[in-house]
Amino acid sequence: ARFAVTCTETNRTHLLQVAPGADVRRVYHGLNADFTRLLAAHAPNGDRPSRELRLLGVGRLVHKKGFDTLVAACGVLAERGVPFRTTIVGPDDEAGPGLRALVAELGLGDRVQILGQMSQAELFEEYRLASAFCLPCRVMDDGDRDGIPNVLAEAMACGVPVVTTPISGIPELIDNGVNGLLVPTDSPEALADALAG
Repeated sequence: ARFAVTCTETNRTHLLQVAPGADVRRVYHGLNADFTRLLAAHAPNGDRPSRELRLLGVGRLVHKKGFDTLVAACGVLAERGVPFRTTIVGPDDEAGPGLRALVAELGLGDRVQILGQMSQAELFEEYRLASAFCLPCRVMDDGDRDGIPNVLAEAMACGVPVVTTPISGIPELIDNGVNGLLVPTDSPEALADALAG
């Protein structure tokens, strides 16, 4: 290949370490056309509940998304008496059974719902109702990780505060304390603190 294209500066740096002197270009991806049309047709913010946190996580139910950390953080919020509801949206995968078991173990079945994949229009409505968007990503032992998840950009475009982790290319999108919050990976307590704060 004469050149390679990647979607984060972090990936570009990594590829240049693998192949010094290669022509590696970084091109950030944007929102898809369907989502852009939905944004144009609606005000960014929906009617968000004022007394109850409405937390949203979106992504395939895989371990690198960190949804188990989100559910554990919900357990911390419940112990603290913080009123909340959490919705996790995305196609089922290897982490799904463990997530459902954790929800049951923590007694959160009435406060945490795990839904399947949604259409872009349905997901847009979930963004509009959310108080905060949470995606506590992690790097897996085999190096598997997210780049810059599209769902973070979608949530931000809808005006939803985002809480995520500083892995891979995410800090290229989120400036901690400015346009979102970055918390340590695998820390339900730190995540709960950020969500409740």
